[in-house]
Amino acid sequence: MSPRTVSNRWLAFMTFLKHFKITGLTTRKDAPKFVEEEPEAYTKEEMNTFLAACDERRRTLFRFFLMTGCREQEVMYATWPDIDLKEKTFRVRAKPEYGFRPKSWEERTVPLEPGLALALERLQKGLKRGNLVFPTRNRKPNTKMLVACKGVARKAKLDPEKFWLHKFRATFITWHADAGIQFISYQENIDTTSPLGQALFTIVSAVAQLERDLIRERVNAGIRHARACGKQLGRPRRTVDSDEIVRLKDEGASLREIAKKLGIGYGTVRQRLWRADTSNRKKTQR
Repeated sequence: MSPRTVSNRWLAFMTFLKHFKITGLTTRKDAPKFVEEEPEAYTKEEMNTFLAACDERRRTLFRFFLMTGCREQEVMYATWPDIDLKEKTFRVRAKPEYGFRPKSWEERTVPLEPGLALALERLQKGLKRGNLVFPTRNRKPNTKMLVACKGVARKAKLDPEKFWLHKFRATFITWHADAGIQFISYQENIDTTSPLGQALFTIVSAVAQLERDLIRERVNAGIRHARACGKQLGRPRRTVDSDEIVRLKDEGASLREIAKKLGIGYGTVRQRLWRADTSNRKKTQR
């Protein structure tokens, strides 16, 4: 565990003991200490290079991350009714149909930069149908945004290990802070322009980090327990008949028709046909 995580666990445990009036077991000197690291953010040069390597659709996606400070699932489940292009706002709200709820069950409205609003308007005109703003080709929630992010970084000749989605959120906050824009939350009564507000903001951030670490630990414990019980994790493997795919292709069926008939993905059909074609070529050369 990181030093920060150790400190958060210590704080949570001490709070638990204090609640049950158990005191005197430790002193202040026993509390673990750590150096508060500066949040990692992208530089403007990195962002310019990164966005230049994107096509228009991905550029709009990653600009949305950068200019709204939204979390991954907030972007993943964003729908067009959430976006008001006239008022240039984006509303983060629960999506029961996708099993999504905002963090802490709190909906909010985020302003959109005019250039981003225009890019979204162009994107909306280019989409044939569907409710999601950034869907997959099958108009389903896009769970591969991180993969796309790292792919663009490679294309731009940047280090993909230094690119992840939450870093856009940190960059959003950092760039605003560098510009002298302070954070004020009327709902939580936090104002970072004052010393007390900065202290409260730090405490709230520590509690949020603790919650995230606890969730990760429970998930990892569940995975370890499942593996120890012999359970196979991940999507169940499916047997694919390559000969049947080749036969249907020879009969004139399209790749999408084959995929639909056999209940497999379009990419799987393409891959199996490519393997079959490569195998036949090698046999012919022999």
